[in-house]
Amino acid sequence: MKELITEAERLLDENSTITYIEECISAAAVRSGRPRELSVRALMVALLVQVFEGRFLLTSVPKFLNNLDPATRRRLGITRTNGVTLRQVQHLFDRIEKTNYDRSRTDDARYDNLDVLLNKVGTAGGHADANLTTSIAIDSSDIPSWGKDCFRLVFDAEGNYVGNERRASDPDAHWRTKGKKGEKKSFFGYDLTAAVTVQEEGGRDVPRAIKALRFRPATYKTTAMALACAADVAATQGSLGDVLVDREYTQSKHGRDFILEVRKLGGEPVFGLKLNQVGVSGHVRGAVIIDGQPFSPSLPQSLRVIHRPLPAQTYALNPDAVKKYEDQIAARSIYALVPHGARRQNGAQVYQCPAAAGKLICPLVASSHLLALGTMPAASPPKTAPRDTVCDSKFRTFTAEELPLSQRHLHGSTAWRKSYARRNEVERLFSNAKDQASENLRRITSRRVV
Repeated sequence: MKELITEAERLLDENSTITYIEECISAAAVRSGRPRELSVRALMVALLVQVFEGRFLLTSVPKFLNNLDPATRRRLGITRTNGVTLRQVQHLFDRIEKTNYDRSRTDDARYDNLDVLLNKVGTAGGHADANLTTSIAIDSSDIPSWGKDCFRLVFDAEGNYVGNERRASDPDAHWRTKGKKGEKKSFFGYDLTAAVTVQEEGGRDVPRAIKALRFRPATYKTTAMALACAADVAATQGSLGDVLVDREYTQSKHGRDFILEVRKLGGEPVFGLKLNQVGVSGHVRGAVIIDGQPFSPSLPQSLRVIHRPLPAQTYALNPDAVKKYEDQIAARSIYALVPHGARRQNGAQVYQCPAAAGKLICPLVASSHLLALGTMPAASPPKTAPRDTVCDSKFRTFTAEELPLSQRHLHGSTAWRKSYARRNEVERLFSNAKDQASENLRRITSRRVV
């Protein structure tokens, strides 16, 4: 037990969690009274030790603290000689809750202290080698509420039905409806959003560690919570690398509300495409836009529509189907415009004509006729090069708004699949957190936990 207490104190002191909570309580104090006999340190250590042991019940805290030896009690700041009571524990817990979540406010500022506290607690104990990467994966997981939400029939004095009245024992939680195709079940509770370390492309493995957290009612500004986590990481480590997310965060057809904001933070999004984002979406500066990427107008019609494997046909389950798809993407990639240099700070990217880059022989690019024997000629090159198009110059600059869905690798390519697979780290985090044999993050029935 002493080892667990020592470890709990180390983690709490590592990022000044206790100091921060004490400062919040002091700042919110409105009356004076007799000195508090239960310290924040004692309460937080007791709760954290219970987490280590797979429990989290306020009702167990008094017994735990009262069974400690006198020296440990003094070190934890317990001054009461008659033993800690449940009323003291509940009172201090409520004070911590009220100073970190201002329910009287209706704007986002009511979560400010909670966000700071959650980040302090959630990032404690991360391995030092986790700082060797600037790339992260972001996702959220549902946390069912401890309470219930239902409606009851309301009748007037004469017994006539007048409507329904909502009765929620947890007024802070929200409902999430089930998915349109039944892939998600409806539930009443919260979303926990996390940013987790992932290795850089081609880099060494790094320990999985939480870099930022957000805890909100279910479906509350999902995209904004992911961006807030990314912003926290960028501010903490001074830079932001790849940001890997699933399709939940690029719901809109253009994805600008998330992707462009990540790029403003200095990050490079790596993401999957929804069905309404796949395929030919138009032309920009003469380039054919497919899966968010610019291609030469000489791209053959046969390569413009490539049917991707069904979600169930993963590389592990059906490698032949995935390989066939990636081979088609590779054939199409010859016609893709080539990024030239790094993306600019404003999100703009310079692209090079594939013929000028040595990938194709095109009659509009004189230098391409000097390419090595066997270089593929453009299938149906344009006869003229209209002004301000990709055929009018070897290099053409596209703004961030013109190509919001562009990525470092072509979507669906082998390189993209291997890069995107790093996102599994955040899936593993939540899987481990909810595993009953490990962290056992679950619904608490005896006491609400903020």
